[in-house]
Amino acid sequence: MKSLIVGIDPDLSNMSAAIMDPTGAVYVIFDRVEDPKGCKGTTALKLARATETIRKIVNVVVEWAVRPEAIVLYLEDQSTAHAKREQKINIQDLVTLSHISGIWSGMFSALLWLPHSNIHLITASIWKQQQTKWINQRRTLDSLKISYVKMGGKKPYPAPVSIDDLKGMLNYSLTTPNPGDFLDINDSLGIMLYGWKQEMKHETTTARS
Repeated sequence: MKSLIVGIDPDLSNMSAAIMDPTGAVYVIFDRVEDPKGCKGTTALKLARATETIRKIVNVVVEWAVRPEAIVLYLEDQSTAHAKREQKINIQDLVTLSHISGIWSGMFSALLWLPHSNIHLITASIWKQQQTKWINQRRTLDSLKISYVKMGGKKPYPAPVSIDDLKGMLNYSLTTPNPGDFLDINDSLGIMLYGWKQEMKHETTTARS
């Protein structure tokens, strides 16, 4: 594989970018969006704070990546198609997450001059299909050979047995995640793996033609 694959699951509080380099090594750049004590702020203010955190993470990629044109970004986008069927889904939350997706893609374009053709917006129904979070995230960690334990109670998700065992993966992280943070990080890893499979298919097709 010639590309550096970046997978991102947008969130308003926990920011993570999962990266697979051309050698197959996997890294996670993680940071939290911290609200000043006693001041949660409006959605607009939270988006502004999220933007600063996203900028810091993308800057790490900027310093790391030698050839921006070799970076391929896979980013989860939102869809309201299933919201009509599931009353528990808050449309405003989807709108906010769409803003976050736009900030991520815009920051990569601005700081890395990343071509639009290298940015792929995909919905959960595409990369995760109909799998539950527990099943999908277990398969993700199994694929990466990461040992995990079950967390989350009625809404389970897998978390690494030991964060210390992942130090190599977290070499570029801005903050050391807690086991609970992998509820979000696992999805970024899953999107990264989906992107890797797509790029491998593309390279195989190109080689044959």
